[in-house]
Amino acid sequence: MPRPNSRRLRCHMQITGVRECGAAVQESLILRRPAGASKDEAGVRHQAQQAQSLPASRQERTLLSLVARLQWATMITNTNKSRFENDYEMAQKYRLPEEFVTDRFLVKRIIPSDAQAIFDGWNSDPEVTKYLTWKPHAELRQTLEAAERSHCEWEAGTSFPAVICLRHQPSELVGRVDARPAGHKVSYGWLIRRDRWGDGIASEVIRWAVDHALSHPLIFRTEASCDVMNGASARVMEKAGMTKEAFLQRYLLHPNISDVPRDAFLYSKVR
Repeated sequence: MPRPNSRRLRCHMQITGVRECGAAVQESLILRRPAGASKDEAGVRHQAQQAQSLPASRQERTLLSLVARLQWATMITNTNKSRFENDYEMAQKYRLPEEFVTDRFLVKRIIPSDAQAIFDGWNSDPEVTKYLTWKPHAELRQTLEAAERSHCEWEAGTSFPAVICLRHQPSELVGRVDARPAGHKVSYGWLIRRDRWGDGIASEVIRWAVDHALSHPLIFRTEASCDVMNGASARVMEKAGMTKEAFLQRYLLHPNISDVPRDAFLYSKVR
């Protein structure tokens, strides 16, 4: 195993003497104490003390061995600590539940078998996709590829795309919601099947999603934006408990209605 401090320790022995080096090793054990390695330290410290009574040649070998042991214990402790911190951080990150219910609807993670219903229900509808950032799908293949991307985004935790179904008829897909976490905030997007416009679907689901996000200890802000001409989406955000926060110039690009960015309203709810 590599021992990066061995050369320095040998030089210290030659200059100050082996006995003083033993004291230096003991001092370093105190100053460089790795969390969770107290038992191993105690053993190393005890052996360092005992090494003081050995002949000079044996003292050097013993002290170098103890330094190597300490370095190994520190490396293992720090590695375990890093793994623990990473696991803890992942556990603490906000995630939308893979399935939840509101008063009237079941919301669940998108799966590839939903592609046909999504394509028929809204992805191919130019009216539903009017204010979206992508153009309506001309082929089912496009929706299948989008469903696969949704799966990857969900696994990575970058976005949580879900379909909205009737609570007592789960096979009936009526819309979609997306929750996109970024640090301390979550932003939302949604669309509803045209024959279900005006039923209050989006506002009911977004209200649940916003309350869920703001109950998480790391989330302090929820937000959504819409084109200044998209009054229906503005009403959804207001009914979901959000308030208009800003007028954003040249903020959203909607290729179905314009080739240049358009002005938008930003809504939010914070805690």
